[in-house]
Amino acid sequence: MVLNKWIKEGKFCSLEDFTITPKNCMDDIFHEIVKYAPSGYNKDGIYTSDDWTSISDIGKSFNGKILSVKDYLKVEEQYVNTVLMIMSALDCEYLAIEYIEINQDKMANDIEIYRKKYGVSITGTLPKLKKGTRLSRINAPNVLRLCLRELCYIVFSCKSKELELYFSYDYYLNVKCPIDRNTLSQIVKKNNLYLDPRG
Repeated sequence: MVLNKWIKEGKFCSLEDFTITPKNCMDDIFHEIVKYAPSGYNKDGIYTSDDWTSISDIGKSFNGKILSVKDYLKVEEQYVNTVLMIMSALDCEYLAIEYIEINQDKMANDIEIYRKKYGVSITGTLPKLKKGTRLSRINAPNVLRLCLRELCYIVFSCKSKELELYFSYDYYLNVKCPIDRNTLSQIVKKNNLYLDPRG
């Protein structure tokens, strides 16, 4: 899928211990949030370790271990939960679809393929996906899962809270938000992910 030209570069957790510090924010910088350990990147920022990058890798072997449906869903949930925690930290009630690339018929077909092949499904009713649609914390998780499963490409935003995010290939979550790095790092770490592993 073609990235939007203006981009240049569930289980819910409590945030009682997290605070937002408006100062020291990194305006206009997208952070990378990934499941890949920093040690797996070479000096050029290329990840070289043997690891899975897509739902289609279920059943394949990586570093001598078969990727199971259970293991895949566990990591998928970590990403979804990270987004929900960021929303909570910002007191963001919804994510708006700022930009979308989707083929409804193909998506429906692929959802059925994943259900039959892997036993992985999308539960509940999906909202109408179009530019401007607002997704609450209740219905956002399934749409985030669609993106992680490469069934659509969406740029999400909550402009009142200065939040923007999108998923790129190979399970990279890109986030721009007014949360200080230390707090964002705590959120990411709590979900067993890594913040800006390439420095």
